[in-house]
Amino acid sequence: MKGQFKKLLFILVLGAAIQTAVFPASAADSSSQKSGTVSSAASSALTTASATEQQTASTTIKSDTNSDFSVEQGKEYTFRFEVVGPQGLTPTFTISGSAFQKSGQTQAVENGHDVYYYKIKAVGNAGDTADIYTQLPGQTAVKRCTVTVKETSVPATIKSDTNSDFSIVQGKEYTFRFEVVGPQSITPTFTISGSAFRKSGQTQTVENGHDVYYYKIKAVGSAGQASAVYTQLPGQTAVKRCTVTVKGTASIKSDTNSDFSVEQGKEYTFRFEVVGPQGLTPTFTISGSAFQKSGQTQTVENGHDVYYYKIKAVGNAGDTADIYTQLPGQTAVKRCAVTVQGAASIKSDTNSDFSVAQGKEYTFRFEVVGPQGLTPTFTISGSAFQKSGQTQRVENGHDVYYYKIKAVGSAGQTSAVYTQLPGQTAVKRCTVTVQGAASIKSDTNSDFSVAQGKEYTFRFEVVGPQGLTPTFTILGSAFQKSGQTQTVENGHDVYYYKIKAVGSAGQASAVYTQLPGQTAVKRCAVTVKETSVPATIKSDTNSDFSIAQGKEYTFRFEVVGPQGLTPTFTISGSAFRKSGQTQRVENGHDVYYYKIKAVGNAGDTADIYTQLPGQTAVKRCAVTVQGAASIKSDTNSDFSVEQGKEYTFRFEVVGPQGLTPTFTISGSAFQKSGQTQRVENGHDVYYYKIKAVGSAGQTSAVYTQLPGQTAVKRCTVTVQGAASIKSDTNSDFSVAQGKEYTFRFEVVGPQGLTPTFTILGSAFQKSGQTQTVENGHDVYYYKIKAVGSAGQASAVYTQLPGQTAVKRCAVTVKETSVPATIKSDTNSDFSIAQGKEYTFRFEVVGPQGLTPTFTISGSAFRKSGQTQRVENGHDVYYYKIKAVGNAGDTADIYTQLPGQSAVKSCTAVVKITTTTPMKGIDVSEHNGYVDWDTAKAAGLQFAMIRCGYGGDIESQDDAQFERNVSECERLGIPWGTYLYSYALTTDNAKSELAHVLRLLEGKHPQFPVFIDMEDADDYKAKRGMPDSETLTEIMKIFCSGVKDAGYLAGYYVNLDWYKNYINPEELSDYLFWYARPGLDEPDKTCSIWQSEFPGTGGSWDGANISSGGCDMDVSYVDFTTWKQDNT
Repeated sequence: MKGQFKKLLFILVLGAAIQTAVFPASAADSSSQKSGTVSSAASSALTTASATEQQTASTTIKSDTNSDFSVEQGKEYTFRFEVVGPQGLTPTFTISGSAFQKSGQTQAVENGHDVYYYKIKAVGNAGDTADIYTQLPGQTAVKRCTVTVKETSVPATIKSDTNSDFSIVQGKEYTFRFEVVGPQSITPTFTISGSAFRKSGQTQTVENGHDVYYYKIKAVGSAGQASAVYTQLPGQTAVKRCTVTVKGTASIKSDTNSDFSVEQGKEYTFRFEVVGPQGLTPTFTISGSAFQKSGQTQTVENGHDVYYYKIKAVGNAGDTADIYTQLPGQTAVKRCAVTVQGAASIKSDTNSDFSVAQGKEYTFRFEVVGPQGLTPTFTISGSAFQKSGQTQRVENGHDVYYYKIKAVGSAGQTSAVYTQLPGQTAVKRCTVTVQGAASIKSDTNSDFSVAQGKEYTFRFEVVGPQGLTPTFTILGSAFQKSGQTQTVENGHDVYYYKIKAVGSAGQASAVYTQLPGQTAVKRCAVTVKETSVPATIKSDTNSDFSIAQGKEYTFRFEVVGPQGLTPTFTISGSAFRKSGQTQRVENGHDVYYYKIKAVGNAGDTADIYTQLPGQTAVKRCAVTVQGAASIKSDTNSDFSVEQGKEYTFRFEVVGPQGLTPTFTISGSAFQKSGQTQRVENGHDVYYYKIKAVGSAGQTSAVYTQLPGQTAVKRCTVTVQGAASIKSDTNSDFSVAQGKEYTFRFEVVGPQGLTPTFTILGSAFQKSGQTQTVENGHDVYYYKIKAVGSAGQASAVYTQLPGQTAVKRCAVTVKETSVPATIKSDTNSDFSIAQGKEYTFRFEVVGPQGLTPTFTISGSAFRKSGQTQRVENGHDVYYYKIKAVGNAGDTADIYTQLPGQSAVKSCTAVVKITTTTPMKGIDVSEHNGYVDWDTAKAAGLQFAMIRCGYGGDIESQDDAQFERNVSECERLGIPWGTYLYSYALTTDNAKSELAHVLRLLEGKHPQFPVFIDMEDADDYKAKRGMPDSETLTEIMKIFCSGVKDAGYLAGYYVNLDWYKNYINPEELSDYLFWYARPGLDEPDKTCSIWQSEFPGTGGSWDGANISSGGCDMDVSYVDFTTWKQDNT
């Protein structure tokens, strides 16, 4: 019996996972009442799949360029060809035709492979092409690509993948991609303003024939701090790409936070936006069986991961389910409760309390979900509101009723709104309050539609005290919020909310705003419309802006579609008037120019609309009458400039054109070295360049001043001293022959100064180089390799541009005295299913040509394959074995190098090939009088029966244990048992062991005997939860005693206990019963899996508890057969 336990322990491999299951129990508890919280995380397979046999590939060339591309006339391009195979095979490089000529060639060894770099130059005419071929000795030539000569006509520009403002969680990184569209080798300058972010990495590649630069930044500032990101090409002006803000920890933004109902058989889609770093997948959980998940998609919107989960109502009318989401490492959050809807019901677009301004109207929408012809009664309590209108229509096959009410009472008066279907009880929908005091002025109060994928911006002006932030709500999933900004205009807080049409054509969402302490106000209903109208208007002005009093501005509207469609041009209010209009045809399209003039007071605004015949009016922007001019500066924080270097300020005059600011630098540390002026977005922009001419540490203050205004200090600039190198290696040392060493050189000074690294002599050669940014400094890692004879030495120097070379140290080659070793990928014992194979990988670390001996003890396994290759300059041997013995047979695996002792790598065990899992239940006295005949007829294959709980006291025996065992033996149902543990000490464990052995006397369970470790009633927690060592020792005392008595022994825990309370690695001699309900498969290897609780859907005819349901289990081992075969 002891031998068969040793074999079984190798069969059951323990893993790790992340969820808690809590089992309620008390002095009279049983596993039939076990319940808990589970996630729907994916589970892992129970058996280890055999490794895929490795195959040796023939010598090939790995090219970095396999797609056609073009090179500018007179420019060069370098190919990289890596020979994957033995060294010394030089490829032939061929260029067809005369459009290109070879202009250079170098060869290096990288990662043990020969690498060839071939440079070509475009010498032909624009449009000429050449084919590129490579050919290894004895092989056929391979065409790599076609290269075309292109004209040098377009000035270089930068194409950025990031042009909108966004945020990054503190401590996280983000990578920008900048593609230089133009000739190669034009390196852009990358600048981050302020201290909220720092550059943390930089790489450069060539993609599609263009230089592409990747700059990585890290959020190091406080939450809310922001930095502007700029790029600049040589000889060009710096371009601001975006503003990045530091944000706090991740959270989930849900579009559905209120309880609602779904009609039987219908579906509903939730939208969950993860506000935080990307890659955090939320767990989505539905309680009960009323609803099931019917779909899931994931997108990235506005830089955030967004998850759409679809559910379907599959239960009975009135059944409910709770919806939970959970981010990794956080607590689950309940979002809402969903109810299955049956019979006729009313779906209201207004279910929350809100307010209506005095004299204003509001329209309710009530959709009757059910048979047509059921007219609801609409009731308003009190006199604060009166019904002012009613219409009825059929939408999507349902009767829809629109009831309009008007606020006729005094501010603060309220009315309750009720609906009632014939034969049903009246349902209160909401309370409506007559609104006074603060209010919201909306630019959009009528229903409208937005084309699929398009956006729309609302403007809400809070008329009242500042600081009252309105809540903006979109009901349903047809639209999602895609942006938000806040400004102060005319002394009022103004909020701009942008929405995007993401639903299907015809879907609609209601839009609400709500001020603190007030009720929500419905603004309008927005409908998704198909993007099917051929004609559209392309406007040159789509952002809000301002115009100085008395000044004019011209809009350009291009009608993309058939000619002859004249758009209507509308200006709201009286702040602006139309002062001119012209029409012409450009590129086959009608183009309309409308001129407006600012005639209102400073701060007055107007909305600009265009409308094509038969289409909805489109708001283009809001225009504000501008008062006094001001300057917007790109540089408002103190900074430093290296001696002799320059820096350019950008000052945008916000106001009428022609106001030239005065630019002043205090002191003599800096002098003005350049000035340019241009018009950008209708504003005068001035660029002032300064040069650091003073001594290190000297400072200057920078001021700007508009005519008739006071000078404004922008920042203080400091002269920065010369750069230096901080080396991690300043003493002489030695490196063994063939070995490598890496130097670290940190450039203390401005970024972008690349040091020259020199090795004198031939004893060492440079074998690698990388560059990173650490703590805001450029850091260079140079790797050298000892290639000379023992005793040879080389001096190592570094040199910064414009400085003298500095000797760092002398390095000497020393003899290789360390013996060869074997690096194995398998050093732990493991198991293989009968008939399956496994492949070992052994890397010989040392000189090549040392073949290891591979030995398998015994006959349980045999060698079934062997291959050898060279990887990273080392001999690597792959040995394949096959499990040919009986379940439980073992073999030791040894390797041995010539002249060395054999080394044991691991022990392999033949594992049982699991048959069809067996279905079972676990029961106690709380299941009452189990009808075992009915249970067996329902397909029961085994049972786990509680024998009792706690120490060896007869009153703590399970009242149904004897009967349950007798019935199982009468019907031939294999059974095992378990005891619920209350042990706090090892003495308690011995008493619990005596308890179970007393009850098993004279009985012969075919399934194991388990100790049930949990604390559902907080017995252990209230008395001082033992540490993991004590709890593990309690389990070992119990299991070893059960095993010594001749029974199969094991332990029962849930995921929380497995991870946080015990040491599973010390329990490998015993079986594992894993409590993890609600999954499709267990996420840990176990012999028995508790798959369901009553609360998660567990049920078994004849064995359900009084309140319904039963614990259900799955056994992956037929212990009756296993025991007979292995005793």
